[in-house]
Amino acid sequence: MTHIRTFRQDPDHTMQPKFLSEAVYAEAMESMVIVNTDVVIIDPATRSLYLAKRKALPHSDWWIIGGRVMAGEPLEQAATRNFVRETKLQVSPESFRFITLYRYLWSQRSQEPQDAGSDNLAFTYALELSADQIKSISLDATEYGSEGLHKFNQEALQANHVHPMLIDLYRRIFPSFAVQAPKMV
Repeated sequence: MTHIRTFRQDPDHTMQPKFLSEAVYAEAMESMVIVNTDVVIIDPATRSLYLAKRKALPHSDWWIIGGRVMAGEPLEQAATRNFVRETKLQVSPESFRFITLYRYLWSQRSQEPQDAGSDNLAFTYALELSADQIKSISLDATEYGSEGLHKFNQEALQANHVHPMLIDLYRRIFPSFAVQAPKMV
């Protein structure tokens, strides 16, 4: 579970999600910080991350799975909803392990005007899945290319010149293996 504390004035009050039109959402992005949940699939046995090739802005390259949090939505519920929407794989909210909170100041975005960028806070989680679960994932074709999920160890991350956040995330998940000390001769 998340180590983020949520305080509710009234525990019985629920906020109703509201979907905005693309134009209104684009305006909101220019005046507010957007809150996301992102999930990285991990394989602790091989110290690897699974990444998907995004085709949508703000980062059309190797990335993790995620999306925005709806007002009042518990973070693990948002992570689950976004993960299921983008992978078609059912997982329980208890499966997510909170890693860190990232802030992205993107210079581009999918919404017009694309060069207006966006300011995002991303509650980032790790998720360990079985090989069968990983094979059953069907990525959302509107956001991801046809490459599917790819397994990246530390060397593959560096060789593919991935976004620096992915290197940082790897080091947070696998700290004792992230920096190899030079061998003494």
